[in-house]
Parts: sequence; structure tokens; C-alpha cells
Amino acid sequence: GIAPWDTTDPVALRAVIKALEEKQASFRLMLEHSTHIVGLIRPPIEKDRQRFAAARRASSDPESVEMEDIQKALIRNEIIEALNSLLPEGETSPFSCLAREILLNANEQQLRATPSVYLEKILQSPLAETMATAVLSALKWYGGDNAETTSPPIRLRVLANALMNGFEDAYRNPQHIAGFDWQTRSHWGKSYATLRSEFEKHLLTSRQAASEKEAIILTRLFLNRFPVEFRITDIPPEMGYRNSIVWVNFLNGVNLINAHDPEALYRKSFQQLVDLPIKQAEGATDEQLQEISLARLLPTLDWAVTQGYLPEKAFETLTQSEIEMAIRTLDERTAELNNATTQINEAPPKRLEMAKETAIKVFGKNFVQGNTRMVRKRPDYLRWDTTPGEVYDYYSLIDIIAEDKWGNGEKWYYTTADRAVTPYYLRINQNRRLTSPVYLGTAGIPLTLGVLPNVKSMFHQQFQNYVQRQTVAYSSLLRNLLTSLPFEDRLAIECGQLHIYSLRQETRGIESGNETAEVVLPLRARNGLILRATRAGVTSTYELLPRVGLVRRINNLQPSLFGGLQKTEQWRLAKGTVPVSVLRN
Repeated sequence: GIAPWDTTDPVALRAVIKALEEKQASFRLMLEHSTHIVGLIRPPIEKDRQRFAAARRASSDPESVEMEDIQKALIRNEIIEALNSLLPEGETSPFSCLAREILLNANEQQLRATPSVYLEKILQSPLAETMATAVLSALKWYGGDNAETTSPPIRLRVLANALMNGFEDAYRNPQHIAGFDWQTRSHWGKSYATLRSEFEKHLLTSRQAASEKEAIILTRLFLNRFPVEFRITDIPPEMGYRNSIVWVNFLNGVNLINAHDPEALYRKSFQQLVDLPIKQAEGATDEQLQEISLARLLPTLDWAVTQGYLPEKAFETLTQSEIEMAIRTLDERTAELNNATTQINEAPPKRLEMAKETAIKVFGKNFVQGNTRMVRKRPDYLRWDTTPGEVYDYYSLIDIIAEDKWGNGEKWYYTTADRAVTPYYLRINQNRRLTSPVYLGTAGIPLTLGVLPNVKSMFHQQFQNYVQRQTVAYSSLLRNLLTSLPFEDRLAIECGQLHIYSLRQETRGIESGNETAEVVLPLRARNGLILRATRAGVTSTYELLPRVGLVRRINNLQPSLFGGLQKTEQWRLAKGTVPVSVLRN
């Protein structure tokens, strides 16, 4: 799962070594495959039965009270009490107590590069060993007695699970992670790195983490509470959560791998997972194709809800027609996006090439490539003061065809290879048929003349069709990019006050007050836009590059960049050097 690197670059080599260390530590921890320990219910003991009876008596609906729920709550409390009993006086957080010394000399950059390495050190410290024994004892599991030897990985995973239970005890909502509502609509479209960052902020603001260092390691500890795709380490920063067709393909690959070999996820890159469904579909049986489709279903429904094609409700309540509509819409949007990607790279029609092809077809290759020039007599050539050199105007045959400059029945003479004007001519009539007197034995006369296509009109029509296709393609790409933004950004663009800008080159030799639209518009960049949306007093700026499929928010963009930076330059004029106000950068 590690991408190839430049073996001669020491910086790249250190980064790869860190990545490998992180993967090794993550593999040894195996926290993503551990079971929630409160879910491993022990046989009811007397304390459980007493609590169960009391809860039923206090409930308005006794039948809804389950022994399993009572036991989970009791076990959770017992685990927390076991951990807290080992804390020194003044300490309130088992994790802070375990992590403080290990994190003391590490900087945030090191922690972000190898969080699993530091988490492993924390969970293997002497105090962590004692805590693991206390948890096993509270659970009445083998290993709770000091004389009972248990597997180190099991002890490590039990302790990690116990620590998470301590954080989540105050937040009993099973849909949240330590009180963090990661499924809320406001998170749709955000990058995975942003979601992790917001979880870190939540840990800090809720005071579950005592420092940013702790928040980084706690985020790694809670990784197994997040969806499985969060374990992929090279997800591009522009990849938003559940908001694009590429995301559906990515989740399709993740689900296929996770169904057969969950550990293989650690050995797959983002791009490998995106490409996996297509590769597996090649030559697949009907049963295998059905498996690929099933692995794609839930991501498709998430995407359809995010895009507004389906209502936001439990998938179990969706009708068959709603599910089929979501699948059909995804297929339609995929085909539309593929067509747009192809069309956006289509070359425009080339007028002179069209004219040349027509010339060769009508006049023959030798006539076109023989350095022949078309000439016509000037209307005033009979004047008494006309000199021989002014009798003719010379033209390229390609230019005449491209501009359709034949005129109505005008005589067009042509030159020999040495540029001498021949006495022979041709003309085009009102039906666009080329005619010429018969000159027997004369070299260079076309053997076949006929109707001459109107290249100028043909080019105009083809160019209009090209522009229309480009417009449709840009529309599809723009819509796809805008709907891939996070929910709040989409609201800002749709409902806020919107201004659209483009980048431009600088003018030269023009004062700022004399910059007109005629001067500036040809200097605009054509492949991208800058959007500024203002909603509820907040202004957001976005860079939009349809050709490369990029849309991103730009923070801290200086207002002075809009409209150009006013500067004063010293210009040398006839009267000397003068200060002139100009727009630059």
C-alpha cells in the first residue's frame, strides 16, 4: 500500500520509513478488529439481577427493559471504576495519565506521521499493564489474576477498548463517537482529513483531550469507531465524504476487499480500491457481478441522499422504486460525466485544414502543393498611371477557400511554380460550380472541376456545434464539482450572493484608468474561475478548474487581489519620467 518513491531522495526515504513503521505498529495493534468488550456479556450474577429488577420496577414499560442493556451499563461502570482506582491523586483521566510522559518529548509533526507507533508505546507502558490486568479482573476474564498469563495483543486490545468506553460513557448515543456526530449533514462533502481534524477539535472543546498531542493519539485510538474506509492512509485531500461518483467507486472497492480479507485494506492504496470494481468486473460471472453490485449499493444510496435524489431516512424504509431510481441516477450521472470528460478535450474544428482538404479534393494535390498562387486583376488596372507590377493581387488558394472570397463570376488566374502569372483562369458561378475554358496541353490545369463546398459556412456550423458540445460538457463538469462541495459551501453558493471572477494577465503600457473591457477580456484565463459567495455575513472563496476536476475552498485570500493591485510605475515619456498608476498582479 506504499506508493513507489524516489530512492535517491533522503527526504522521501525517511517518509517511507515512517510510513512503514506506522503500518507495522497498526498491524501489531489490530485495534480495528477488536470486539467491544461490553458486548461480551458474562452470565448474570446477583448484582445484575438486582439491578435488572430495580430497573423494571422503575420503568413505565417494564417489558422494554432488557437484562443485556443492564449488564452492559454495569460492566462499563465497573471498567471505568477499575481504571480510575489506579490513578494517582489529582489525576482524572486514565489516558492522560498513561500518555503524558510518552508524548512529552514528541512534537505534533511526529505524532501525525506515526500515531500508531506512539499509541502502541502508551498501551505497553508498565502502568498500562497494570490497568489491563485490572480490566480483565473486572470483566472476570482469564488474565485478571497476576498468575494468569494472557496474550499481550489481547491485553493491549482490552485496555484500548476500556479506555474508549471511559470516554464514551458520558455520550451514550451509539450513532456518535465520543459525543462527535460524524454523520451530520454539515460533514457531507468534507475531506477525510478535515473530518479527522474536526474530531480532534471536538475532543479538545469537550475537554476529553488535555492537549492537541493527546487529541491526535485519541483520534487514532477511536479509528475503529469510524467507517472502515478511514483506515486508508492516502485518500486525496480533495476527496469528499459521500458526495461524488469517485467516492462511490472507492467505497465499492473498500466493501469488496473488506468482505473477503479485511487485513488486505492495509495493503491497498486509494487508487487501487477505486479501480478494483472495474478490474473485477472484467470477465466476471453473473454471481461475481451481483456481488460487485451489492458492494456498491449502500454507497450509492448515501450518494443519492447527499445529492438530494433521496430523502434522508433509514435505508430500511426505502421503497424498491426509490432504490432503483438511485442506482439509475448514479449510472446516468456517471455516463454524463464520462461524456463530458471526453468532450472537454475535443479539439475545435480547424478552418485552414478544412480549406486545404477541400482544395486537394477539388483541384488536386499537385495544384495545391505546387506553390501556386491565385491572382486577380485589380479593378483599376486599366487606369493610365497603372504600372505592370500593380495589375494583379495575389492570394493563397487556401485563404480564398477558407474565407469564400471567390466573388460572383470573377476570373481567377493562377501562377506557375516560378510565380509567373498565366493567361489561364477559372471562375465560380452562382451555383458554386467551378468552370474553366479548356486549355489543351497546358500543365497545372485541374482535370476535374465541380461544385466547390462553402468551407466558411461549413466551418461556422461545425464551430457552433463544437461550442455547444463544450458548453454542455462544461455544464456537466461544473455541476459535478459544485455538488461535490461540503454542504455548507453548497448552501453559500446556491443561496448567498455570488460573484464570479477569472484570472487575467497584466496589461502593459496602459494606465489603470484606461483599462477597458476590450483590453482586459482577451487577457482572461479560460480554464478556471474564482467564486466568492457571501451568506449570513460570511464570505467564502473557491477555486474552480473544470478541466482537471478541481474545486476547493481558498482561505485567507486577500481582497486586494480582486481587480488587481494598484501600483505606481515610473514611465519614460518625451517630456521625461512621470509616475503612472497601473494595475498589476
